[in-house]
Amino acid sequence: MMCMMGVFALVRVQPFGLLLFPGNLVVGIGLLLGGLVLSANRSFSLAVATGAAILTMVGGLLTFGKVRGFELPGYPLIWLVVGLYIEMRLVMHVQSQRRQALAKKRTESEQHKDKLMSDGEDQP
Repeated sequence: MMCMMGVFALVRVQPFGLLLFPGNLVVGIGLLLGGLVLSANRSFSLAVATGAAILTMVGGLLTFGKVRGFELPGYPLIWLVVGLYIEMRLVMHVQSQRRQALAKKRTESEQHKDKLMSDGEDQP
C-alpha cells in the first residue's frame, strides 16, 4: 500500500499527468522507500516506514495549508488520513510479528521441556 500511495503522490489520474513538485517528490519517494524497506523485514524497517507515514501526514497538512511546493492530488486531508492508516497498519503488523515470535518460543520451550522430562524418566 505504501508503494501504491507513493505512486499516487506523483501521478494525477484526472487529467493524467505527473506532479513533480518538490513536496510531492519527497512524499512519493519517502513512501516508496518505506514500502521497500518494510518488505525487507529488517530491524530498522519499522522506523523507516513510520517516518514515511509521518512524512505523508505532514505533506497532507502542508498541502491543506497551500504551502508552495506541495500539491498532493485529491483532497489534502485524505493524505493525512492515509498517513494515519499506514501507521495503524504498521502497529498491527509489528504486533502480529511479535505474537508469532512469542508463540514460536513458547512451542520450542514446551518441546524442550517435554524432551527433558522424557530423558529423566529413562534413567534409573
